[in-house]
Amino acid sequence: MVSTPTYIKICMKNIFNIFSGKTYTDAGSSLISPDGEVFSKVFNGYLTQDGDLIQKVGNGFMNMTTGVQSQTGDPFEDEE
Repeated sequence: MVSTPTYIKICMKNIFNIFSGKTYTDAGSSLISPDGEVFSKVFNGYLTQDGDLIQKVGNGFMNMTTGVQSQTGDPFEDEE
């Protein structure tokens, strides 16, 4: 009996922030920064390793702790 290998296709897309110049990789259930920080997907946003919530707002994101929006900065960075 010959078994056929099963492959799982993972669709990834990139999110580019024009303010920081960083490209984040969206792996479905998580978002990975260029320096290896992982943001876990929760509901309609992401949770940082420090517990900050980055919520989807309109066509962008907003860091609920720092108040930084993707239209004016990089909400995935630690800066306020």
